[in-house]
Amino acid sequence: MTGTAASGSSRQSDSFFPQARDGQQATGYARLTLPLGPRPKRIDCSRIYEMEIARMRREMELLQMAVQDK
Repeated sequence: MTGTAASGSSRQSDSFFPQARDGQQATGYARLTLPLGPRPKRIDCSRIYEMEIARMRREMELLQMAVQDK
């Protein structure tokens, strides 16, 4: 609804908000997030990935050594 208590609704608003036909309706939603304060430090994921790969390689070497000893 547009307008004020004194003037009522404006007929121009009908051109901006057409009435739904045949019972069809549409709804939209948007969300905007703005961070406040200083930018947080980011974790260097590539370094963590490399450390995990090295750990898995060491684990595989130990498993291979265990299999060879049997």
